[in-house]
Amino acid sequence: MSFGGDGKQYFGTGPNVLGWGMAAAMGVKLARPNQPVVGVVGDGSFLFSGAQPLWTQARYRAPIMNIVLNNKSLQQ
Repeated sequence: MSFGGDGKQYFGTGPNVLGWGMAAAMGVKLARPNQPVVGVVGDGSFLFSGAQPLWTQARYRAPIMNIVLNNKSLQQ
């Protein structure tokens, strides 16, 4: 899916997958190392996946911008 112009893409999943986004951002960065990657997740998804994706991104110095939305909704 093109998002915001040529050469940009959006990768996503349905609402029933919690904790997927930050790890997926790392996977996209590995697949496309020369393109900027921005991961946008809700606070519930961030808490569900924990600090492991952040540790992996830092360990491998992956230049990924992570945005955590404070929607105060874990939805479990």
